[in-house]
Amino acid sequence: MPASPNELWWVFVVGTGVFLSLAVGIIAIVVLNQRRLLLAQREKMDALRKSEEEYSDLFHNVSDIVYIHSLDGTLLRVNARMCMFLGRTEEELVGKSVKQILAPKHHARFDRYLKEIVKDGESNGFLILTSKDGKENLFEYRNSLVIKDGKPVAVRGIARNVTEQKKAERALRESEERFRRLIKFSPVPIAVHSHGRWAYVNDAAVKLVCASSPEEIIGRPVLEFFKGENRKNIRKQIRSSLVAGNEVSIIVEKLHRLDGKEIEVEVVAIPIVYGGKRGGQVVVRDVTEQKRLQDELARAQRLETAGRIAGQIAHDFNNLLAPLTAYPTLIREDLPEDHPAVELVNDMEAAAEKIAEINQQLLTLGRRGHYAMEPVDLNDLARKVVASQAFPQGIVVNQELGKDLLPINGGKA
Repeated sequence: MPASPNELWWVFVVGTGVFLSLAVGIIAIVVLNQRRLLLAQREKMDALRKSEEEYSDLFHNVSDIVYIHSLDGTLLRVNARMCMFLGRTEEELVGKSVKQILAPKHHARFDRYLKEIVKDGESNGFLILTSKDGKENLFEYRNSLVIKDGKPVAVRGIARNVTEQKKAERALRESEERFRRLIKFSPVPIAVHSHGRWAYVNDAAVKLVCASSPEEIIGRPVLEFFKGENRKNIRKQIRSSLVAGNEVSIIVEKLHRLDGKEIEVEVVAIPIVYGGKRGGQVVVRDVTEQKRLQDELARAQRLETAGRIAGQIAHDFNNLLAPLTAYPTLIREDLPEDHPAVELVNDMEAAAEKIAEINQQLLTLGRRGHYAMEPVDLNDLARKVVASQAFPQGIVVNQELGKDLLPINGGKA
């Protein structure tokens, strides 16, 4: 039975309602998805913008210079640090060839670099950049290719100013070389020991122990060069230096050379690190000759003291001896030639002369074989001699002294 118009109408109305409901639902779903996509895209854009801001902040505020240049060497972007180092603005650098800020000696090398980095993908090394005022600075750089769609499009790089660092390293090397040469050619024997064996000796130390080369000493035990009590003392000093880190003050020890001879040495040592190992630096001085001279000086001083004492005694004794040498002549004048006492007087005079000779030797010892010569007034000397004599009672000495006598050079009696 065919549907009535009313039934068809209701079917149409219901179908249209269902269709519209479905259409509205689909539209709502599409709108929601579109909104979700827009929100996600906005989040990505915000994240990208934030990332770019962070990258830009890092790019411009990093302490090293950062740059991007094209494959032909044209600067595309530079950071603030690069502008500061080179004394140029960003506008003065961007669009210029890297060659324009390179030191001339790097120009030929830069052309090779452009080919090599495209081939190898990265490059690192050192280069010298010239600032606007002509000042040159050494930079250590590391560059790499920027790849887009599988093809290289540019080069990004970062470089650090190492000018002062290299100057310091060079100064340190020069200082170490000067110190090494100073130690090697020092006239003072210097050596280094580690773990009880010699690790280094300079030329003077080689000569001190009569070795032919440093290799003849290096590696030998330190104690091999010391014997007996000296060895015990050296072992104690080494232990104190290495364990407690104490400096060894001046000590005098006997050192045995390779030729078998023993010498006296002064030793000073300080703890050091040599070749990454604990050890000691030793400064040695041969005092054998000094000790010999000191002993000779001490003996000479003792002899000089004895001589002064002997001279003083002889001087005093010489005054007492004067009557013994003068009286025999006076006594003989009062005796007949055949008087028995004349022979005794002669013996007394001979003995006095012998004593005077011995006394003169004492005076010579006191003066160490030298007489102090000085001007002597003969008249004054005669008066003193007469005044010092004890003449027998009744004897009167009349003095007739010459006038205007010139002084003579003589020594004090």
